Amino acid sequence: MSELVTRIKKDIMLARKAGQKQKVKLLSLVVGEVDTMKYSSGFNGEVTDDTVAKILKKIIKANQETISACGPNDDLKFAELVRENKLFESYLPDEWTKEQIEEVVHGLQLPDGNIGNAIGVAVKHFKTVDGIQSAKLISEVVRERYGTS
Repeated sequence: MSELVTRIKKDIMLARKAGQKQKVKLLSLVVGEVDTMKYSSGFNGEVTDDTVAKILKKIIKANQETISACGPNDDLKFAELVRENKLFESYLPDEWTKEQIEEVVHGLQLPDGNIGNAIGVAVKHFKTVDGIQSAKLISEVVRERYGTS
């Protein structure tokens, strides 16, 4: 089981003991999404922190879309969704900066000639590293290295 799921489950128990019903509800939603994915057809493998991070990002994105649709009379809903996203974001690993990505990309042996292959190699490499990296940012850094930005 992923360390992140273990941490979330531990936090659910602590929140239950502290009477934080909303936090229990929100974190249980994440665990439920993990379980749903785990038992769905087509899923084969172990739940990783990366998998859980993707679920968290999906929930955050849905909340952000709802926030965008909130009207001027939806201040309470807006504030609630912002609080929810802060909770979910607290479980995400730190995102890498462009400088950190540049440092790693410059140390990689990327294929010459085909920028598409080079981007693929770089993105694949970053999938093996902790933290969140934007494929778009990785692509931008590789394009700059090849002088095609």
